[in-house]
Amino acid sequence: MAEALYLVTKANAQHGGETIINGIHAVLINSDDGGTDAQIIAEAEAQVVAGGHPIPSGYFDTVAAVGDLTSGPLPTDEDTLIILPLATQAVTS
Repeated sequence: MAEALYLVTKANAQHGGETIINGIHAVLINSDDGGTDAQIIAEAEAQVVAGGHPIPSGYFDTVAAVGDLTSGPLPTDEDTLIILPLATQAVTS
């Protein structure tokens, strides 16, 4: 099984209608590239809890393969992903 890098987020964190715990709205995780989104989210949540942040199951709801450099969130040279206090922003070329 190959590994891949994923951005796991809490959608709509920037709109204020979501409960944000300890300021956490996104994480990067190295996970099996054959895993489902649900598996990747569960792994990310388990790692956040293991890091001392008591988030509930189902806290995150979005997965993007950051390592997919052709159709993922960073498909073009110099594309950048900015992780802001309550949002993620893709800056594309």
